[in-house]
Amino acid sequence: MDDPVDSLKNGLENEYCPPLDPALFVAIASDYNLLNDGSVRQLRDTLDALKASADEQENATFDPSGKSGRDFVAGDHDEFASEEDGSHPTKNSLTSTLEPIESVFSVFSLEENLEPTRSGEPWSGIHTDSPLSSNRVSQVTGLTFEGKRAYLMDMFPSIDQYTIVHTLRKCGEDIDRSMDVLLNLAFFENQSTDDQEDKVSIPKGIDGFEVDIHSRERKWAKSKRSVKRQGSLPPSIASSAVTQHETNRVENVWENSRRDVNFICSRTYLSPKFVTSAYHTNGASLPNTLHSLASAEAERHANSMMDKSITVTQIAELKQEFHKVSSEKLAGLLLLARNSTSAASELATVMTTAAPPPTEIVQIQQAPVDLSEFPSQTQNSRSRTREQPHDHLTSRAIADSHIIAGHSAFAKANSAYRRAKSDRLMGGAAGYYSAVGRERVEKAKREAAAAAKALVELQSNSTLLDLHGVSVQHAVDIAKKKVDAWWYSLGDTKYAPGGWGPVQQGYRIITGLGRHSKNGTARLGPAVARALANEGWKVEVGEGSLTITGMAKRR
Repeated sequence: MDDPVDSLKNGLENEYCPPLDPALFVAIASDYNLLNDGSVRQLRDTLDALKASADEQENATFDPSGKSGRDFVAGDHDEFASEEDGSHPTKNSLTSTLEPIESVFSVFSLEENLEPTRSGEPWSGIHTDSPLSSNRVSQVTGLTFEGKRAYLMDMFPSIDQYTIVHTLRKCGEDIDRSMDVLLNLAFFENQSTDDQEDKVSIPKGIDGFEVDIHSRERKWAKSKRSVKRQGSLPPSIASSAVTQHETNRVENVWENSRRDVNFICSRTYLSPKFVTSAYHTNGASLPNTLHSLASAEAERHANSMMDKSITVTQIAELKQEFHKVSSEKLAGLLLLARNSTSAASELATVMTTAAPPPTEIVQIQQAPVDLSEFPSQTQNSRSRTREQPHDHLTSRAIADSHIIAGHSAFAKANSAYRRAKSDRLMGGAAGYYSAVGRERVEKAKREAAAAAKALVELQSNSTLLDLHGVSVQHAVDIAKKKVDAWWYSLGDTKYAPGGWGPVQQGYRIITGLGRHSKNGTARLGPAVARALANEGWKVEVGEGSLTITGMAKRR
């Protein structure tokens, strides 16, 4: 008869190995009494936390930069990379803020919301419980060869009939495989034609030496002068520091702290040790730190700072640009910057930038006590005064804060696990912080979906859906819902004799050509087209866009 301890240990080893190493499992299990149910529960909590960390490291790729921010893991970045079109420069500034979120979620098992295809790739988005989904999935099954050919010709009007027939026969008249091949051909053909327009003929052989060499030298000298000119623009340094400070705040807390301290030290006479202390005293906020340092410096030299006429002139010059800042703080910045107007201007530019709210890792709050005589009325008033949905920038910032909180919680879980080797009570702390991290990640996923939806609403209308700046997962989900809403909005006019105008005009979906995705291969367009075709919609694949003209008819 087997020993119960050995059988339990073998069962746990089969459950947690892999991803855990068997030697590590044996070392951890030897610290617990497996005959005690409480010890077994603590062991399971510790192994769960360690398994979550191992899964995270297993899905992560090597990051040579050493950052722990938005690029701490890449996962399958191809599925979540934004596919923006280079012809929309104004939209790039709006959509670039959503990109850090999408590359993070691949670690936390977003694959559970994706529907696998024949090849096992999670191309489709979150499944939507649409009332028409069950009636649309298999509308093209059982067609004859001519019916399949006509269906594919309607879907791909830009591809000639010979290619469609050849592809259909080559795939054994399998319409799903043929659709995959034709989707790739459609997007590759559109991309190749655009690339050929930008090609420049380069002379080869002896003809290549006939090019004017002096023109190359002039271009090289001009490029060197432009580099030198860029290096002598101090105001651009300040503006880039502000932009980089805001956009990279989520990447790495320690890197941002070091960058902010160096920014102050390079423009003032203060030592890094003093600036670091003041920086952390003011909540790791660069604008708040500058406010504090300027006020302290102005108070220290309050009696003598206005004695020099040149100082008064410099303050008046800065006052024209920063009229909302008091003269005392401007004088303090001048004293910190050794009376350098340019350095004081850069410090004032950053100081007047609004600081984002600090992120709390674990918020411990007590439930509020309801002292009202009629609690039902207060609940109804709360439900009537619900908060309005955030815009995409606010949702993105909230998602970033949840990601940072999740990182910190997982780090605390790992630290608690290491301490659990000597203190068994820390095993429960590891499980607690692991649960907090998972909760934060779920909140970040919801906020990222809300940010994607808000961005699409901002750049779309009733007959046009622009999916630039949205991941493949969110794009597929949004496209399904928007096409359903467009079809229902037509009402009975789509069935009336003269009501086919809106249907013939169609519902246009802009997906882009995929120039910004990995290897320049379009991923968003084929995924959305395939998902809508499987839903039973009549899809026409165009150049960087799709057109929905109704539901596919049964043949």
